[in-house]
Amino acid sequence: MNNIKLYLIGAIVLLLTGLSLVLHRNSILKKDRDRQTENLANITKENERQLVLKLDDYNALNAKWKTTLDSTLKANDIALKRVKGATIIITQYKDTGSTKIVYKDVVSLPDGSFKIPVGFDSQCWGFKGEILSKDQSSTLKINEKTANNSIQLVVTKDRYFLGFLWRTRKADFKTFSDCGQVDITKIDFVK
Repeated sequence: MNNIKLYLIGAIVLLLTGLSLVLHRNSILKKDRDRQTENLANITKENERQLVLKLDDYNALNAKWKTTLDSTLKANDIALKRVKGATIIITQYKDTGSTKIVYKDVVSLPDGSFKIPVGFDSQCWGFKGEILSKDQSSTLKINEKTANNSIQLVVTKDRYFLGFLWRTRKADFKTFSDCGQVDITKIDFVK
């Protein structure tokens, strides 16, 4: 009778241990599946993306920011396996409004043509150049182009209830730009 109780207790312990291992493995697989689903949703979003990738997932991607990051790492001799995270900010500026170009004094050249210095300068971009003109044929020669932009990347911390109990809000990041639209991708690598 004593041996039967020991066998039953042993069988119950083995059963509970096996069940615990199966539930733990299921939890790990569920987290990985959720991470991949979230990454896929973030890749298709337009502006702000945050990805948590394994190196194999990253190597399988074919995205424009991956090419940028790879070339930057190669140029600076940084191995991908040493990178913990990266932030890529792409700014696109397009101004369709009319702008006033400043014309300076016309200079008459010895060959009978004219040189008209021109320029434009705004908060975001500008240029300096000259128009070279011979009656019917004129060309615009730009000598200098400038672009000024400030991108602010604001990262907020995790917020916890009562300081430590449980997280109520995940860390987040937002970008703001003085000129144009900002496209940001944040990549965190996991082992």
